[in-house]
Amino acid sequence: MEKRVSFLIDGFNLYHSISQAAHGNEFRKCKWLDLGQLCRSTLHIISPKATIVSIHYFTATPHHLEKTNPNKLARHRLYLRALSSLRSPNITIHQGRIRQQEILIECSTGKTYIKHWREKGTDVALATHLIYEAQLNMADEFVVISGDSDYVPVIRYFSLMFPNKNVRFAFPAGRPNNEIHKLAPLSFKLSADSYQSCQFPEVIKLPSGKNIYRPTQWS
Repeated sequence: MEKRVSFLIDGFNLYHSISQAAHGNEFRKCKWLDLGQLCRSTLHIISPKATIVSIHYFTATPHHLEKTNPNKLARHRLYLRALSSLRSPNITIHQGRIRQQEILIECSTGKTYIKHWREKGTDVALATHLIYEAQLNMADEFVVISGDSDYVPVIRYFSLMFPNKNVRFAFPAGRPNNEIHKLAPLSFKLSADSYQSCQFPEVIKLPSGKNIYRPTQWS
């Protein structure tokens, strides 16, 4: 029997894994990641009859970089446009927010506050959508691409609420989580090799007919 699979991607957790992998010369071209291809490459782990019914990407646009690092902001926006080109299935992009926080730092000269920008709401939005899709029976299997311990409570509730459905985690390269693995034992690891082998082409044609190109910094 066909197994319907929904993928929910923690964009920031995956981003940090990709950035870490990209520091090595061998994997420096892995940032132009085709998430549709990456998800499809894992289906054999789930079931021979697994099929993707939805892919959800949870992220937040760093608007605060408009003045300090506009090129980085432009690359982020370009990547979202690349994701919007995917079909069969489409990727749904869920936007959170990035907020500024003040953090108290103690040093030899005393205490001081530093300003820090931090993503807000991504993990809550992902967890909420996981429960929403399970409640509406939109999939049989759910794969969360993340290694963040913040998801531990939702795994516990998911198992109690939906005993006939499975949730597993695809841990980004370098980000395994033993606590999650104990609660979701069908979880597995992604590798930096999988990032390298699941890249968009250098040129992507958008549904509008316009072409976009891999950023030179990611080449």
